[in-house]
Amino acid sequence: MSISETPSSSLDSDQRNENFVKMEFEPLISLKKQRVGMWLSRQAGLIGRAIARSPLLVTLLSIIIFSASCVLLYVLPKNIVLSFDEGYTTSDAPSIREMKAYTNFFGNLGKPWYMGLFAEPRNGSMIDRAEFSEFRTFYNHIKTDLILREVNGTRYNYRDYCTPTCDINEILFKTYEMSFFGMSWPVTTILWVYESNIGKHFFNRVMKGEDIISSQLEGLYFAAFINSTDADEDLQRFEKLVARAVEAHNTDPTKKTILTQHSQVVMETAIRQGMQSVTSYMLIGAIVFLIFTVISLLYSARVHSQLSGKSLLIIPPSILLPVFSLTTAAATHALFGNHFNAVMLFAPFIALGFGIDGILLLYNQWLRSQKKRIYDENEGQLQEVLAETMPSLVITTLSSIILIVGVIYPITEYAQFSLFIGLTILWSFFYQIFFFTPIMVMIVPSRRHESLKELKTFETKTKRRFIDSYSALITRSNFFKFSVIAVFILALVIPSAIGLKKIRGNLDYRHLLHPEAKANKGVHIMGDVVWPDILQIMFYIEKPPKFEDSAQYKQFNELVDDIQKIDGAMRMKDNMMFVKDFKKFANTPSDATSLDMTKFYAFITDELYQAWNSGVKYRTHFDSTTNTTSVEITNMLYLVAFNGTRSLADKATLLSKCREVASRYTQFQVIPFDTEVGMADVVTQAPEATIIIPIACLVSLFVWFLFFAANLTSSLIAAFSASAVFFCSYGLCSLMGATINPFSIGALVSLAPLSIKAVVPFAYFFQLSSTMQKNDNVQRIRNSMAKALLPTVLSSICSSALLLPVLFVPIRLFSCLSMLSFIHFLISLLIQCLILPILFSIVPRVLTGTGCLYTANDAF
Repeated sequence: MSISETPSSSLDSDQRNENFVKMEFEPLISLKKQRVGMWLSRQAGLIGRAIARSPLLVTLLSIIIFSASCVLLYVLPKNIVLSFDEGYTTSDAPSIREMKAYTNFFGNLGKPWYMGLFAEPRNGSMIDRAEFSEFRTFYNHIKTDLILREVNGTRYNYRDYCTPTCDINEILFKTYEMSFFGMSWPVTTILWVYESNIGKHFFNRVMKGEDIISSQLEGLYFAAFINSTDADEDLQRFEKLVARAVEAHNTDPTKKTILTQHSQVVMETAIRQGMQSVTSYMLIGAIVFLIFTVISLLYSARVHSQLSGKSLLIIPPSILLPVFSLTTAAATHALFGNHFNAVMLFAPFIALGFGIDGILLLYNQWLRSQKKRIYDENEGQLQEVLAETMPSLVITTLSSIILIVGVIYPITEYAQFSLFIGLTILWSFFYQIFFFTPIMVMIVPSRRHESLKELKTFETKTKRRFIDSYSALITRSNFFKFSVIAVFILALVIPSAIGLKKIRGNLDYRHLLHPEAKANKGVHIMGDVVWPDILQIMFYIEKPPKFEDSAQYKQFNELVDDIQKIDGAMRMKDNMMFVKDFKKFANTPSDATSLDMTKFYAFITDELYQAWNSGVKYRTHFDSTTNTTSVEITNMLYLVAFNGTRSLADKATLLSKCREVASRYTQFQVIPFDTEVGMADVVTQAPEATIIIPIACLVSLFVWFLFFAANLTSSLIAAFSASAVFFCSYGLCSLMGATINPFSIGALVSLAPLSIKAVVPFAYFFQLSSTMQKNDNVQRIRNSMAKALLPTVLSSICSSALLLPVLFVPIRLFSCLSMLSFIHFLISLLIQCLILPILFSIVPRVLTGTGCLYTANDAF
């Protein structure tokens, strides 16, 4: 009499357990060389029996932990940092030193702040007096007439915060008034002596030689330093007031110019508006995810002939599990004093993906076990289910929570993200076992006193034949196998490899904006007009040479020559440095080997040249015996003009070349700087994070799979398959033009654990089946498909459904991320259903047997 035919009363608990071990664990017991995997399965079985004895108590304990997490999140301070100003580069990133050099030069007045204002003529040209004067009048108005704060009768405006950069545009106005015969570009000569560089002010020009005939775009710039909360609030208020003034100006048909403001507040407002549209698409995605989750759960029950009204009760805990895991992960993260950043916005994607994956795997195994009808109690059935599934879940979890170790990654914000994702995966595993599983046992308990004859199977002969035929095709048709591998290599691997070589960091701010956002125009002007035309890199020389020393002066000239050799450098005469004007003032011969610095004080106090006080720092020493004043140059600025820069990535490349030249002249402590030097370093260092952190996960997969499965070949195949999913997804998106930046890093790093969960169940079940006597590869693949394919495919579908509607959002960055998710889903399906089974079928069985390296044929 079989167990299914034996009344439960005739078998005590020990006897049922003995039968369970004899029938279900005989393969594991024979797996003598896989002691770790066997031990884990046994312990998982014991945990299953304990949960099944008191499912309500275990569920309540999980709910208590979740409730405590909610309380912690409410009580603990929630430090949320959404800006990218700090923490997105290594602590020794060049931009940190360069930003410090910039602030030091202006007296350490605080954090730099910038704004740009541009004017286009409705008709005519910006060098026409009417248009030029109107823009100048508007500029003076917003600097002095916009009241930012009033305290005790004292009114504060922009001029109260802009020192020492209040007059950075005055040189343009003086040049315009003194250029009686027109202006040349980029340098205009005034009174046949003084050279004024106006290159950064006029664009979209019509030129005749070097003379400006007309200009369709003029730029004015604002700079200040934020050193207090009041200053920060007032400058933000200034940007908002300017935005209103610009709007009023542009709606006045009598005005001769159209103005465009480019500033942080304007960009943040536009990005916030764009995010609102993304949120609506994400809500649709959440609804689609819920629909697919419900369908997957009900379909699983239908496939295993368990569909009933009770099946609907499994839906609420399945939906709550990702919420529980994400909340507890956030509480744990905050408990350790960590903050939350913008990259963590992708954590829900991980919580949903891992949550539904474990749920479907456990639920399918539970329903499959129901169909066997060998148990008349929950304890034995759950013991079998966890014994079979927990090793796979543990390998997936341990491989992914290596992300927790990512907290040591040298870039703070990516380390925080890695830690948070690792915690989310860990708590997903916890709630799968101790929240979903006991509820599943209570909702769909083990059926008692039912024989196999009463089972109405939904899997028809046709469907069984399909699985059998498909398994046989994969294992026995060499033509099919090698055709698939060839197509895989030609259509996927090679294009992905090409794409991986094109990976680069970049950020086009327009990709964050709705196409109709007004802020697009400011980004267009900066990226498509200003930078390609002229980009001035500032070189701060913190230890200038003694110009009267011929040796040091020679080295300094060599530095200038090397900078001039950098790709994209404009003419030497287009650069700005006090030395050029000083040599004219002192009548220094062009072949002079040193400078007569005794004339410097007269030069710097001359009305025509005193503007250079903002570009050179010096100390004077008065000698009373000789009645002379000597000068020591302590710091100086050299502005070098470049053209051809069309993106932030180009700017990062240019800065790296400038740094390389500067590094050869350590005696002068040369520091190149640009206002976006920080973000340039961010996009430069970003790609490394998307490779190092995922590789750590993939290597961890190989180690843990080998540790538990004790077979080298299977471990290599599992690690290779997960790597193929990740790198092919990454490479194809790069080939399609996707770039790496802080916004996309969250999605790219998340692909690694999602790739791991896609392949581990099938690979582990295949290796587990190596212990079964008389099992050839056809049967092993069929068994693995029956256990793993349905839940993993359904999980992949549900995970991709969340971002699928975002594919149609008009904001390019998010539509690209949705495309990345969809490509990952397709590649996951391909490797789950074809490549992984084919790889296992190609490898001789002796290499995937019970031995670590090799198993003799007579051992099967």
